Amino acid sequence: MSSESELRIADVKAALTFAAELAGCTEEAGFVDRTGALGALIGAEGVIVVGGRDWMGEVVVEVGDPGLYSPELLGAIGRDWRDHPVMAPDLAAAAPGARRLSDFVPSREWHRRDIFNDFYRPLGLPNELSAQLAWGPAGSSCCIALHRSGHDFGPRERTLLELLAPHLRAARSRIEARHRRLPITPREAEVLARLAAGRTNAGIAHDLGISSHTVVRHVDHIYRKLGVQTRAAATRVALTALPDDA
Repeated sequence: MSSESELRIADVKAALTFAAELAGCTEEAGFVDRTGALGALIGAEGVIVVGGRDWMGEVVVEVGDPGLYSPELLGAIGRDWRDHPVMAPDLAAAAPGARRLSDFVPSREWHRRDIFNDFYRPLGLPNELSAQLAWGPAGSSCCIALHRSGHDFGPRERTLLELLAPHLRAARSRIEARHRRLPITPREAEVLARLAAGRTNAGIAHDLGISSHTVVRHVDHIYRKLGVQTRAAATRVALTALPDDA
């Protein structure tokens, strides 16, 4: 890990406050809020938590501004993930620490890859700092990635993310454990709870701050995972399995 001497006293205090707030997160909404705030703490213009399953046969965005990380850009991740020098190894094994993208591939080579031209170039935030939040089984991984324009992330930002990554992992695992009775992600559980309450796709999108397109994708995944084909059937499952405050 990078030397903690790179951090200022104010950084340490902010990190401790952030970790304490994460410790109080028991719901997806709180995790989304704190993860979004990480961008301001570290100095990033975009923050996304994305999971890949079945060797990227399924890409799930757990946190991410849909206005920044559009469905078109996320589609590029699903197509081009093999070009990514961090994402591909993450699917094969657990990876500790914070990783700066520029440490893995020379700039000239990186700019020729499809994933750069299909995702990073149109995103306008080519610099990336990431940490793995979960792994396993082989072919499945979840990571948090911070993006920004201008200058690359440095030792200070890497140290902050390395210090906070264990707290992010713990908060995510704690929330995920509350929904382990169903084979769905925490975000899908939130969608299912609202679906069972009679909310429309547009209403669910408004509640969760995501696009209607993303809601449709979540509903499709929920149906497939639960082995149902209608909202009524999904609602019956939700009423028997989800926590009351999901």
